Formats: sequence, structure tokens, C-alpha cells
Amino acid sequence: RSDGSHEKTTGTVIFRTISTPEIKALGNDMGNRISKLMGHHYRGTQVWESASRKGEDRNSVLRNAIRVGCRAGLLVEHGFHTNPKDAAFLVVQNNLKKLAIAEADAIEQFYKEGINMNYLDNTTTLYRGVKNDFVRQLQEDLIAQGYDLGKWGADGSFGGATEAALIQWQKDNKLKDVDGRFGPASRLKMRQLKEDKEKEQNPIEEPATIGELIAKIEAMEELIDTLEVELVEYKEYFKLQNKLVKQV
Repeated sequence: RSDGSHEKTTGTVIFRTISTPEIKALGNDMGNRISKLMGHHYRGTQVWESASRKGEDRNSVLRNAIRVGCRAGLLVEHGFHTNPKDAAFLVVQNNLKKLAIAEADAIEQFYKEGINMNYLDNTTTLYRGVKNDFVRQLQEDLIAQGYDLGKWGADGSFGGATEAALIQWQKDNKLKDVDGRFGPASRLKMRQLKEDKEKEQNPIEEPATIGELIAKIEAMEELIDTLEVELVEYKEYFKLQNKLVKQV
């Protein structure tokens, strides 16, 4: 722009993989550390969805990282090359070292505390060609529900056998979209099936009725009466023992 306003634009912005909202906290921590070092403001951790691939990242680096098995990804825009101050900072080797240390510290802190990487808690869509741990978890659930994945089993690679098994699973569960893609509707159904199975294996005891509670109270009162009688008998017994000992 002729007014030179582009030279004033500054700040750090981070793009995360759409399928991993849990790493937004990492992006925020990293962004704040970077901005503090560079002396400008943090513009936030954002997502950029592809216009033609619903649910996938527009940026090919992030999109392909997920496809080939990376569990999560961040693309860090440290600053703007059009901003003289940002550009000057980023050409100094020692500054790059400081940034690397700050980013490594943020990553270490985040993963040291642990995160939930359950595929049912993610927004990612799984489809043929994807290779990651989310695919492995899906495959394990399909196998547990009786679907055959052939010699490949739960290998973390979404191939033809997984696609065929998923299509059959979608048909069996009467899903509207039978397309071999594990998206929101399939994820919701899988969660429901697993929760139902968990309830079946670990049934919750039904709350007692008023009549049952009264019966339990009466039984407890009867037990208390019996114990009180036994206590009196024990007291009499020990009194007698003490008396005999004194006589001896």
C-alpha cells in the first residue's frame, strides 16, 4: 500500500490443525512467549479451513501432516517481513536461538502435563489415506464390534479394509451418510455405542424404594438390639471373671 501502513502491521499469529482443538492452549502459550521476546503483540491461535475440503486445513503443510500420521500441528508466523522491526529481529541468529528455546519450553510444558488424545473427543474427519493414532483407535473399536480388517488389523493406516468395514458399520447402524468417512455423525454414534456397552458391563444400581429403605432401617435396628443384648452379657461375664479372680 502506498501509504506505508503495511509496514506498521506486526504481531505473532499461529495456525493449528483443525482436528486438534486441544493444542490451542499450546499455541497460546507459545505465541505469548514469542511476542514477549519480539516486543510486539500476540494475534491469537487460529484455524484456516479449506474451502474445497470440509473439515480439513487449508494450509497444505498442516493438512498433509495430519494425513501422514502427525498427531497435531502448529504453523507459527513469528512476525511480518514487511514490518522493519520484525524483519530486523528475525535476521539475528541469537534472536532465532532465543525463539527456538522459548518454543521448545512451551512444547515441553504442554506435553509434560499431558493431554487427551481420544479420537472421539476430536473434530477430525478420518478417511482413506489418513495415517495416525486416531485411525488406530477407530480400527480397534471396529474390531471390538466384530468388523474384520483383514491381515492389517489396527495398524493406524486408513486403507481399503478399514473403509469397507466402516461403510458396513455405517449401514448396520443406519446412518444417513454411508460414505466410508468417519465424521461428526459417525463419531456421535460410536460414542453412543461405547457408552451403552459401558453401562451394560457396569450397571448402575437402581435407587432403593421407600419400602426397601424402611426394611433396611428395621434390619439395622434389629441388629443394634441384638448387639446391645450381647454387650450386656459380656459385661456380666467380665464382672463374674473379676469376682472369681479376687476370691483366688
